[in-house]
Amino acid sequence: MHTQPTQVLLPYHLSEIDDKLNRIAESLQLPKSKRQLASERYKALATYLENDPIFFKYWTKDAYPQGSFAIRTTVKPYKKLEFDLDFVVHLEWRAGNYYTAMQILEELWQCLNRDGTYKDMIERKNRCVRVTYADGFYIDIMAGCQKDMWDNHRLKVPDRKTRIWTASSPLGYALWFKEISTLPDNEFLRLKRAYNEKLNIVDQPAIRLSQDIVKEPPYELKSPLERAVQIIKRLRDIYFYDNQDLATSSIILTTIAGYSYRKQLSIFETIDGIISYVDGLVGQQWNKNRPIKILNPANQEEAFSDKWDDEPELYTSFLEFIRFVKALWQRLRYSDEEKRNLAMMDAFGESRVKAILEEFKTHKTEVLRSIVNAGNAGALYTTSDVKLKTSLQENSYHNIPKRNFGGDNFLMPIQRFIPSVNQWQRHHIQKFYGSQFKSTTIGKKLIITGKIRPHAYCEEYKIRIEYVSGQTPQVFITSHDIKPLAKIHMYKSGALCLFYPPDLKWTYRTKIADHTIPWVAEWIVAYELFQLTDKWEANEVKH
Repeated sequence: MHTQPTQVLLPYHLSEIDDKLNRIAESLQLPKSKRQLASERYKALATYLENDPIFFKYWTKDAYPQGSFAIRTTVKPYKKLEFDLDFVVHLEWRAGNYYTAMQILEELWQCLNRDGTYKDMIERKNRCVRVTYADGFYIDIMAGCQKDMWDNHRLKVPDRKTRIWTASSPLGYALWFKEISTLPDNEFLRLKRAYNEKLNIVDQPAIRLSQDIVKEPPYELKSPLERAVQIIKRLRDIYFYDNQDLATSSIILTTIAGYSYRKQLSIFETIDGIISYVDGLVGQQWNKNRPIKILNPANQEEAFSDKWDDEPELYTSFLEFIRFVKALWQRLRYSDEEKRNLAMMDAFGESRVKAILEEFKTHKTEVLRSIVNAGNAGALYTTSDVKLKTSLQENSYHNIPKRNFGGDNFLMPIQRFIPSVNQWQRHHIQKFYGSQFKSTTIGKKLIITGKIRPHAYCEEYKIRIEYVSGQTPQVFITSHDIKPLAKIHMYKSGALCLFYPPDLKWTYRTKIADHTIPWVAEWIVAYELFQLTDKWEANEVKH
């Protein structure tokens, strides 16, 4: 039996800002109950129209949602803004030859007006008929004729203002957005691994510590572009709340986002790319007062930005909105976490962000605790990139079980120095961890330096290991200013207390690679959990 060689993928880490943006976007999504209700109402309307014995039964080819429902970018209404769904009644191409644009619109109106349920709920709009329900939810129905018999994606739709046909392609647009937002397989796998690591999702539930691992992830894994569109639409709703007539349409924002997307894995970088893309388009305009053109990528005959030519104040408002988003994104670049959180509160609302920050802290605590508990149970594994896993991984060390942090600073009796032992230790570190660590020799002392980030919820720590053959290694954190305390198992010298000496006798043959380095990773997780709970939860012997 032959196995395919495993492709090595560069690791990707889901940043804290992306984690929080994911949570914000998830909180903006319509709840399942609302989506189900919208789906039921849409299906009822579609069924009614398709069975209309006078007109639509004979000409309807298909009926399907368009807009945010079709491309998975729905957001909840902001404050009292209404929630809606758009769908298309796709008519045979011949209907467009037999009937005028205004006749098609009138047939749609008359069909709904004949029904006792819908007749008091409908109103005419420019390209559609709106059905408004008692709870404020509404559905916009657009009837369009296929432009020709060969192309299912291009429609001509009636326009009440001009009284003629206009070009459209809602199905083609949805397919374009799906293709643009879909990551290449390898990139999606990198994102999925980062998502799983961040949220502590294990692919093999049968072998995990089920009572400790969080079973329900706090947010769905979606394309960064889908998330970016949700976030930028909510920022639009907030920015234009007092001037809704000037608000940039969702289709323009979504199209610009799609045109700008370069398969980034980060939501933050995706929105940063949208800002840069708009800056670039505006910069290319020789006449800065002339609006940029935003065309339908699925049908270049349709310009979504036509209104900007007729109403230049809409274009001016759009540019001001982009400047607002740009300023916000600059604030989110702050290295200070408190400043970043304040920027989020200003943008998305204090109560929403506070709830998300509390949820973030709770989930982080649960995830880190599950890792600490796995270590306490002797069920932790360290990978070659120094990640702690709660299930057996290919090319990993099983962390030494039945070990405690703690005890007095234990110095072994001086033993005979054997130079080859230092080289032996260096060899095993390099063999397993590759270039993760650098080593040098100063006199009799082997100095090992490197960076460890044992879990996506942990910060990255720079460490320094000092070792003399036969002696217990001394480990120091060099990247963080941590006050030495017995309760976090750090001696006054700053050295870490990684094991209780009676648990293990350190000899010439005890490896730093499979003992010390995994223990440092465990200490980092336990320390970060301590910062959240003020309690050392790993197995310990008190100092």
